[in-house]
Amino acid sequence: MGFNCENKSNECLSNPCLNNGTCLDKIWNYTCQCLPGYTGSNCHLLIDYCVSSPCINGICKTQINGYDCICPSSSYTGIHCEIKINKCASNPCMSNATCIDGLDSFICLCPPWYSGLTCSEQINPCLSPTTCSNNGSCLVNYDVKPYGYTCQCQPGFTGDMCEVDIDDCITQPCRRGQCIDRVNGFICSCYSGSDGVLCDVSHKLCKNRVSCFSF
Repeated sequence: MGFNCENKSNECLSNPCLNNGTCLDKIWNYTCQCLPGYTGSNCHLLIDYCVSSPCINGICKTQINGYDCICPSSSYTGIHCEIKINKCASNPCMSNATCIDGLDSFICLCPPWYSGLTCSEQINPCLSPTTCSNNGSCLVNYDVKPYGYTCQCQPGFTGDMCEVDIDDCITQPCRRGQCIDRVNGFICSCYSGSDGVLCDVSHKLCKNRVSCFSF
């Protein structure tokens, strides 16, 4: 440059280096010293730090001179989203239930007679339509396995569910007749020649069926 080419031209006068890169003048050329995070002949390219997929369980977002990992808020944490969040760490399950950690949620395994997402709702077993039979009264008792209740039976019935009709004929109360079981009682069907509630009166000993003797 100049009449006798005595002056050197400055290739950096046009500010070719972008993004605050430093220009170094050379003969008929220049080089750019880029700030961290940039590359290219003119520092015009942002380095893609996500190309190596550094985020294990999240989305990588390139920043100047680095990257950020955007983790699923309810599932993973850590610089590289490498730490799984334990949903059971806060003890969300009540009533001594067992907590099972999941990916985005948790599951509570409720003990008997409890329900709900956190096992906070106590079940009344007596509300079941199939509890005590034959008009028996249902009494809640969670210690009774597996029912959780006991039945107070009406007279004439027994069994865990009051399902058994007590056989009032088992003692054979009819002396000379057939016993027919009834609920909380019985009737006697007397054989020929016998009479009385228990078929214990003989017609032969009766006088005009006014006074009779038992045998």
